[in-house]
Amino acid sequence: MSDIKTSSVLTEHFGYRQIALIDDIINAVNEIMYKCTQGIEDYLVAREDKIVGKIGNKSGDGGGGGKNKDKGNGNSGNTGGSGVRENHDDDDDDDDDVMIETGDAQIVVPADEIEMGTAKLETLLESSVDRNFDKFELYALRNILNVSHELVDEGWFKLKHHENLQINTDSTSSLSKDLDLQLHNLQAEINFQINLKRLIDLQISKTIKLLKILKLYSKSINSIINNKENEINHKKLEPLTENLYYFINELRKLFNEINSVKKILNDNNNNDNLINKFNKNLSSNERTSYIDEKSYKLLEKLGIFNNN
Repeated sequence: MSDIKTSSVLTEHFGYRQIALIDDIINAVNEIMYKCTQGIEDYLVAREDKIVGKIGNKSGDGGGGGKNKDKGNGNSGNTGGSGVRENHDDDDDDDDDVMIETGDAQIVVPADEIEMGTAKLETLLESSVDRNFDKFELYALRNILNVSHELVDEGWFKLKHHENLQINTDSTSSLSKDLDLQLHNLQAEINFQINLKRLIDLQISKTIKLLKILKLYSKSINSIINNKENEINHKKLEPLTENLYYFINELRKLFNEINSVKKILNDNNNNDNLINKFNKNLSSNERTSYIDEKSYKLLEKLGIFNNN
């Protein structure tokens, strides 16, 4: 915290951060270095062009001397002239690596080698600059652009507009605690609202699906209600309550008679007694006669009752 306070005081005093000054210095040195490497490359290229020009001029002079010798010496001159032309052709074919001794040895270096060499030199200089300026950055931040945090914390180092500024550390700490508590409560409230929003979104999606299903049911019910055939069937069932009670009573009677038949079948194994008790318990109406007929057929299939 004290380092941050010291850095903020120095930043306010300078008007910029300390690291920005160091970056500007490093950038300026790098720019000078790039200009130097570019100047070296330009010089070497110009030197190459100059040497190539000298080589061309000297080879031209050698050819002219051979022609004069041809005129003065006859056949021997012809031989010398042909030799000069051969050397000139060799110079044209291998223009990039010619070495000519004119007092001092001069070598023509190809342009791509010059470019490659300056690129390697630039890389070497960059690594050297980076390595040394890392040390410079650490030294400057620790020893030059730095103020002891004790001087700032105890109030010995102040800016001019901070001289009459009084800061109560106790009230600041209590205020910080209150703010931390408020921040914690706000975070909890935000998390609660996020979870609540998720639940609401889930309920909304479920409600939308349910609404679609209810719309389908509503269409089905409306189609049933608006169907005229259903109205006719409804009129046939009127009065509906009386018919329902009638059906319920008839079903109860039917269940009771079925239970009595089950008891008779379980208690008696004699066919005659079975038929007599079965006839006594059944009432003489159309429904009972129908049940009798079906029961006889069932007993015949099971082999319990025989007409003979």
